[in-house]
Amino acid sequence: MTIDPLTIAKKSVEIALDKKCIEPRILDLRDISSICDYFVICSGSSDRHVKAIVNALDVDMKKAGILKIRKETDEGYTWCIIDYGSVITHIFNEKTRAYYRLEKLWGDAPEVPL
Repeated sequence: MTIDPLTIAKKSVEIALDKKCIEPRILDLRDISSICDYFVICSGSSDRHVKAIVNALDVDMKKAGILKIRKETDEGYTWCIIDYGSVITHIFNEKTRAYYRLEKLWGDAPEVPL
């Protein structure tokens, strides 16, 4: 069964929101990049909060039948990237998100309403 990329992105946001993520965003990259169809970007208030969001995504996305291709995180959980193929989910702590400003870097990408 193939799951639509937008459904994957919205499920990722739903799970992150269940863990009280901060400022979730879905960016539509379909017309501007071949990296993936959507970026999901959200934050946790601390490294521990980021880890809780990442752990919830690991468990709940798998339960939903959405398997990750790869997950990368730094040792301190300041930024985690989960690759679902057509969707890449970025979970930051607030300081790291402010530093990298992915929303600004990908400013040409329209934001999908949540």
